[in-house]
Amino acid sequence: NKDALNHHRHSWIKKNPKYERACVRGLIDTDGSVFTHRYRSRNKTYAYKKISFSSISNDLRNEVALILEKNSIKCCVSGTNVRIDSKKSVAQYWKCIGSHNPKHLKRMRE
Repeated sequence: NKDALNHHRHSWIKKNPKYERACVRGLIDTDGSVFTHRYRSRNKTYAYKKISFSSISNDLRNEVALILEKNSIKCCVSGTNVRIDSKKSVAQYWKCIGSHNPKHLKRMRE
């Protein structure tokens, strides 16, 4: 069974929280994005960072969401995306998981 083989092949990652965080960091660094959400309300402009990860694999999206939640990072799984929307959760992501992607690091500073 292909699913059982894949599960066994990657089960070592799930046995170590450090590996789980590194795996999520790698996935978001390669297949994720950091962007600024802007909106206006009552003549005031608001802007804050969000993080999004996309995958067509339900299993992968759910595993990423589970690891984020285990690290106190609230996220939303919708369609092919896993999104980190709140300022608090984005800050927790940078503190707990971080990034090695220069483009993401630059966008967080902007």
